[in-house]
Amino acid sequence: MKKLFLAALFVAGPVLADTFNLPEGITFRAKGVGYDCGEFFTDFKTAPEEFAAKNINFVQLAADKDLNAFVSELSYTNDADTCSYGVYWRRDRDTKTLNFERSEIIAQNNSANCADTKEWLDNQLATVKYYASKRGIRFIALELPVVKNNICESGVVRTVFDRR
Repeated sequence: MKKLFLAALFVAGPVLADTFNLPEGITFRAKGVGYDCGEFFTDFKTAPEEFAAKNINFVQLAADKDLNAFVSELSYTNDADTCSYGVYWRRDRDTKTLNFERSEIIAQNNSANCADTKEWLDNQLATVKYYASKRGIRFIALELPVVKNNICESGVVRTVFDRR
């Protein structure tokens, strides 16, 4: 039932580029739309301070046919380069988490310019809880471990992806 639930979330998702691919193939996609404070269907927030300072943007979330393998594409810029970051996760259905497998970086100029933020993201995104919206099965959110929470009084910050 959970598999059907998440599959429905991604069906008819946006057509996005395949910068990072899964060995199992990509069947489902959802576009990054912003941040929330732990509840769906509220106004989207700006990036938390730590992510904004590093110019990090969650571009998309993609999954394989069985919804066991996930990849998320992020982009960020710094003074030296523009970077695309792909993080690969394995889904743990029992704990409702995505667990880090590996990451890749594609730099416009030199991947060494992207290394510090890549390492930081690897640590931040090692294990993330996931949530799917109940009403209309439109959104999926990943809870972020934000130290400096300047956007949510609840203490929970999630990046949200929209399947439309």
